[in-house]
Amino acid sequence: MNKKSYSHGASAVPLLGETIGENLFNTCTKFPDREALISVHQNYKASYSQLWQQVEEVAKAFLAIDVRKGDRVALWAPNCYEWIL
Repeated sequence: MNKKSYSHGASAVPLLGETIGENLFNTCTKFPDREALISVHQNYKASYSQLWQQVEEVAKAFLAIDVRKGDRVALWAPNCYEWIL
């Protein structure tokens, strides 16, 4: 059985106890029509529902090229919305 690792420094505030993906999904579910990401220099704007749809497309693309759990993927990019996706 796999367990999630959980460790935080000296703080009375506990960590959320969820992955980045889980947190994004929960936020997108709560606020689908709110602005999630804006890149002025790229003339790009997405609501949380649009962002989630694009994130899923990127995830499917990784699966299509056989990237699997445990694989490492690196990204070298300037400040751009694609980095978030």
